Amino acid sequence: MITRNTRGTAVAVAMIGLLLGPAGKAGASKQTQIPPFDVNDLAYLWLAPTSAADVNELITAELTVADGSRRVWPEQIFTMLLQTAQDTSVEGSVRPGKIDFEEFKTDFEKPATWKLVGFRVDPTAPGGHAGFVRQFGSTPQLRMIFQPVTLVNGSIRVHDLTAHLAFSFVNPSPTQFP
Repeated sequence: MITRNTRGTAVAVAMIGLLLGPAGKAGASKQTQIPPFDVNDLAYLWLAPTSAADVNELITAELTVADGSRRVWPEQIFTMLLQTAQDTSVEGSVRPGKIDFEEFKTDFEKPATWKLVGFRVDPTAPGGHAGFVRQFGSTPQLRMIFQPVTLVNGSIRVHDLTAHLAFSFVNPSPTQFP
């Protein structure tokens, strides 16, 4: 359960209602002959923070499960992901590269810097494309999207990298985190 200020949640719920409509799905009129709109997933992004107060209201990577017994993004997984991101480079592409944490490394290593900036509900992950489903199958998934946000001399910086935590909401994962 997310207990922090989740401004915009009502907008997300309203958007679901607008997309699905009273008949349970949205679609074009028969006169236009446009294929019906198919809602394969729902994504919601929070508004970018415009003040230090906005940044402080955002949910951090320290978020715990409803009973408070453990973090949604366990510390050992957080640390492993950041280390892997710093150690991995892309070669053989048009623009070989590596994620550079150096300027903000100290901040990025703090779970409080990583803010929940969005979520995605996908009933057919890894996607609704028939080829993917044939090859990999599909499962309903909730994805939480975290992004580092820093304050430097009163100026807000939303960094151009994200971490996506994917959870099955039908079959619990056999992996248990302490």
